[in-house]
Amino acid sequence: MRRGCLRGIRMTLLICLLFVCIRGTLAQGCSNENPCATGCCSKDGYCGTSEEHCGEGCVDTCDYKLGCDANNPCPSGCCNTFGFCGLGPDFCGADFCVAGCDSKAECDPGWGAEWSQSSKCPLNVCCSKYGFCGVTEDFCGNKTVDRGHCSEDGSLKRVVGYFEGWASRRPCNRFWPEHIPGKVYSHINFAFATIDPQSFEVKPADARDVDLYTRVTSRKQLDPNLKVFIALGGWTFNDPGPTQTIFSDLAASEDKQKAFFKSLVSFMSTYDFDGIDLDWEYPEADDRNGRPEDFKNFPKFLANMRSTLDKTPGRNGISITLPASYWYLQHFDLQALAKSVSFFNIMSYDLHGTWDMGNKWTGEYLNAHTNLTEIDLALDLLWRNDIKKDMVVMGLAFYGRTYTVNPTCVEPGCMYLSGGVRGSCSREVGVLLNNEIDQIRDSKGVSPTLYKDAAVQVLHWDNQWVSYDDADTFVLKTNFARKRCLGGVMVWAISHDTTDGYYSKALGRVTGYVGSMQFEYDGGLVTDRTNHSQCHWTNCGEACPSGWTLVPRTDQWKNTKDEYMFDDTACMGTGSRAWCCPPGKTPTCGWYSFKAGRCEDGCPSGMKEISSTSTGCRYDSHQTACCTLTDSDGAVVDGMTLYGACEWDNSLECEKGVCSTAMNHILGKSPTGSGENYCHDYTHREKVWPALQMGERKYCCDTDRMNRRWQNCEWVSNVGTITKDMQCVGFCPAGKFKVAMNTYNHGCYHRGYESYCCEPSYYTETTRYSDDVAAFQDALAKWGADPTCSTTDLASRDLETRDDSPVEQVRSFLQSFFLACSMAELDRLAGKVQVWDAYMIAHGLKYLVSNTLAGIIGLRSNSESFDDLSDELACDPVLWNAYLDDSEDVTVPCNFDLCTTDNFLCTEEGFDNEDLVSGHDELKRWFQWEGQRRALHRLEKRAQDKQVVFNCDDGIVDVRIRFWRHGYPSSGDWPTQDSIYDEALDNEDVEDCANCETNVKSIVVTESSDYHTEHIIELQSMPKFFAWLVTQASCNVDCQFFLNFFNKDVLKGTTPMPGGFDSGVPSLRIMEALGSWTNQNQFRLLEKRLNGMKAVLWALHNPSDPDKWKDIVKDSSPNQGITILKRVVTVFSYLKHPDVWKRLKATNGLIRQELKTVQDAYNQATGSNAVIVDCWDRWLADHLAKVLQHGINWATQGLTDMENQWLPKKTTKLGATVIRVIRQLRRSMGKQMNLDLNDLV
Repeated sequence: MRRGCLRGIRMTLLICLLFVCIRGTLAQGCSNENPCATGCCSKDGYCGTSEEHCGEGCVDTCDYKLGCDANNPCPSGCCNTFGFCGLGPDFCGADFCVAGCDSKAECDPGWGAEWSQSSKCPLNVCCSKYGFCGVTEDFCGNKTVDRGHCSEDGSLKRVVGYFEGWASRRPCNRFWPEHIPGKVYSHINFAFATIDPQSFEVKPADARDVDLYTRVTSRKQLDPNLKVFIALGGWTFNDPGPTQTIFSDLAASEDKQKAFFKSLVSFMSTYDFDGIDLDWEYPEADDRNGRPEDFKNFPKFLANMRSTLDKTPGRNGISITLPASYWYLQHFDLQALAKSVSFFNIMSYDLHGTWDMGNKWTGEYLNAHTNLTEIDLALDLLWRNDIKKDMVVMGLAFYGRTYTVNPTCVEPGCMYLSGGVRGSCSREVGVLLNNEIDQIRDSKGVSPTLYKDAAVQVLHWDNQWVSYDDADTFVLKTNFARKRCLGGVMVWAISHDTTDGYYSKALGRVTGYVGSMQFEYDGGLVTDRTNHSQCHWTNCGEACPSGWTLVPRTDQWKNTKDEYMFDDTACMGTGSRAWCCPPGKTPTCGWYSFKAGRCEDGCPSGMKEISSTSTGCRYDSHQTACCTLTDSDGAVVDGMTLYGACEWDNSLECEKGVCSTAMNHILGKSPTGSGENYCHDYTHREKVWPALQMGERKYCCDTDRMNRRWQNCEWVSNVGTITKDMQCVGFCPAGKFKVAMNTYNHGCYHRGYESYCCEPSYYTETTRYSDDVAAFQDALAKWGADPTCSTTDLASRDLETRDDSPVEQVRSFLQSFFLACSMAELDRLAGKVQVWDAYMIAHGLKYLVSNTLAGIIGLRSNSESFDDLSDELACDPVLWNAYLDDSEDVTVPCNFDLCTTDNFLCTEEGFDNEDLVSGHDELKRWFQWEGQRRALHRLEKRAQDKQVVFNCDDGIVDVRIRFWRHGYPSSGDWPTQDSIYDEALDNEDVEDCANCETNVKSIVVTESSDYHTEHIIELQSMPKFFAWLVTQASCNVDCQFFLNFFNKDVLKGTTPMPGGFDSGVPSLRIMEALGSWTNQNQFRLLEKRLNGMKAVLWALHNPSDPDKWKDIVKDSSPNQGITILKRVVTVFSYLKHPDVWKRLKATNGLIRQELKTVQDAYNQATGSNAVIVDCWDRWLADHLAKVLQHGINWATQGLTDMENQWLPKKTTKLGATVIRVIRQLRRSMGKQMNLDLNDLV
């Protein structure tokens, strides 16, 4: 009822207002000279918007249109009766709305729930008076958020860096874990592992990543503060494909979560990860396969994960990534998620990119993708949700976003034309890695422009433009992070850096993060400190400490034979001081020189003054207590060391005295020196009596050595048994001893004394090996007696089989040594390095000392881990000593051109030719049906189509069957701009004889003669399969199938194959599936020698003729043998390459499709029960297994042959180098020569 009243009041007001407006308009009397402010001017001179005003007779502004009407709805919102667009009851109410009346506001500015999608905006952003959500002043007015205000000084507690597993497999600028600088990162996130969409188990995204896991996590050995997380998800995880809904599926099902958590915990334990970084970037977003329930499910999923990981032994780190975009961030329940995560990584990069093109809000303007101003606004979204600032880690980029531009307009505000040209290493349009930007900057001779407000660098050249971060912007952004009280910064990605870690080191200099420097290490060297107590005078009336020696007098003026060193000067009847020395050697001491009262001061040569007294002496003279620095046998007395490091200046005018050069530090000054050696230059005035005070004698010491000096000295005058005016009693406190005394100045004139008390500090240090290093020293000696391993196949050894044997301790040291070298942490191993070097030199292995070993890091193949290197060296130090001999320069080439000895190997069709027929005449005579003759006539016109023959012997019929395989583009037939040239495949490093990896590379057309168009499933497969098929009873196929069906136009109702080819001939369709001029999707260009070796192995032939191989092995040059062996192993690296295996499966899928079509048609036509598809699956898996085993057998024997030939020469540089390559190839076999034959479909 109340709402109805309000609506009526509102409607009445609107009508009244409209009436007033219309009256004002009507009253104005419009004309050509006086047009309407709004609407059309009718022939009668009135303004309005109806047909009467704007139709026939209209005199002015006749084309006026309302903002909307029933036939012209609003782009968004409701259209009211007055032609205006808007939201809420005044526009969408039934009494006013004429179009779009179901539209609702994003939020409720006070209209009520029926007019709004939600009562408030997502992420607590502001709701404008028009019902829209936003964060600018138009939405929020003067409302602000607390952005934080902290000092820009200090350090960031987190520096997170992502390492991409695929970075080591880039075409160029490859980056390995060993390239990561030490002391920079608190967390390293390995990107990415994957999740099986069926079992929800965590698995490596690529089998080649497993080795990299260990190479990253091993860094924790030397940086205990480092945490390594496994990252799951990523920006492509929600792309169409098998993983697109995995996170949504997991979050919605606790059963699936249990399977996932169990696998995750096992995965982290196996590979030593400390936590998980969950990169679910698009929950709920319908444009990225999200679901509405993701918003509520995600926090529950994380809470369950937290509960599970908290039960593990320290593997409970959880971080998640957050988009810096309101559009995607609104789908995150931030407050609920914050309860479970350790910290958030906000992806404050990619704020702009080519996706802005066509977007009406952003447009294709030159905007930096890491603009600090926009980052600040993105962070506001977190502060609006009360996220703790120290939980937020701000993203930085080690890459740039690039655009193609008009070179005349490259400033902010200009527009770009498209994404930038892709880099040769990053291979992505619109992206350049920082290492690529550096190369471009240097080659083009251009300099970047720094935009300080945005904290970005901009570089442009030719028609290209890139924005990126560097050392200068790191300063600005880390200062900003501190100012905003953030918990740290994050980098995508460490692996975009240069191999010398330039950008990581630059970042490390400005974050203040100290990492491993928080820990102190002794390097295996233990310093034992021995404190040496000093001889000293006790306080008056005190005896020597228990066990100490009261030193006897040896001077000639002693009164009795057994008289000891006492001094009662100024003790005022309370007893005497005793001169005491610690247990051990004692000095020779005495009072010098009494001479019947005619006392003479000073010590005999070789003695040091320790006190003085005027007792028994005539006026103005005194005796001096002196001691030697050695005992009676001439041995040094440690208890006298500090006295030996000091001396009194004996100038008659004390104030003018100076210290000697050797003892140039004034430890203290006294008017009576060590006791009663009075100064007679009265130079001071004080308020005490007598006003005229004596000058002061200087006690000079050598205090340069921290381990040998008096320290913490003080004058003590009121500690003792008597304290009266003009009387001083200077009892030294415990731990301090008298080195000087004052009986005149400072108010001590009447009676008593003041003591200058100092703490003795004399210690000696000896360095020894720690127990750990001592154990290593013992192990090293045992290892040296028999430095061999139990197995020559080092690749078979794993962590479970390793023990504490001497060879394993040496291997462990070497692994730590190489890691420490790469992280600049070698001082951690100082003790073991000393032991190692000493042993190597003593045993004639001078090239294995640490300085030489450190150089191995640069000599090794990047694919070779430190663990691999350590295994080799620990098992054959003699070989390595020869290998590292720098007296001669020896390299083992592996560039033998196999085409020169086997032309057939480098023929493009290779073994696909072995069963081909040269001409068509014989085929014409063979075919016995006219239909096939017509098909043949058509084929004769196709270039490169060739005949294939196989022997069909089913036990009844023995006949040669001929069929056609299709022509295809050779390497030189592809169009110049075809993308196939950007996706050629070759050995990753042809100069590195141990590198058997394959990788994608870009080539130019002129290089194409070195490449062949590659059928991933060899053409030779089909005749082999057909010949086998008829021999298998379970397949139910005989030669009649090939004679009466296979080559005939018998298939009806077929559909075109990829590329458009369509035929009813079974053989033609099956062979089309392998690739042709029309079906080109799966072709790749492969280096021709590698392609030839693949064809050889596929045919189960030997890579080299046995007789020729014997000569190759015996050749004085290992080049040809090593080249062949490397090619054999590399073939399987090629087959395992993810892109190649994917294409193999796609080709296999098309073959299976056509075989299924043929099988079904044949069975229907003949009533047979042919089982062709299943038999093909069986044959292909079996054949690939044979190819694999054949390759393994041949390579194993070949490596053994070469090793046996060269082992007798391993003490030579060449022999050692060859053996090292052979062993590396053997290890590569273990890594490369395997195929997943369960993953062919």
